[in-house]
Amino acid sequence: MKFIKMAIVGLIVGLIAQALYPGDQQTAWYIKIAVGIAGSLLVGTLGNLVNRPNNGATLGRAGWIGSVIGALIVMFVARRMGYM
Repeated sequence: MKFIKMAIVGLIVGLIAQALYPGDQQTAWYIKIAVGIAGSLLVGTLGNLVNRPNNGATLGRAGWIGSVIGALIVMFVARRMGYM
């Protein structure tokens, strides 16, 4: 069940990041999920290095915003390297 939630959140974050990223993007839905999950993992890891969350903490507004920013960073790097 956790992986299904992660895929749904990844798809939502990937769609938001794709809408915010300038230019024309013709990417498949599974790429959007991967970009969203990678962005969430990137920002989540950086956030855990700075501040440890409490046990049982949920994804709040800051988590969603951070995930979208992380997805934008992943999308930017992937485009610069020629993967997207």
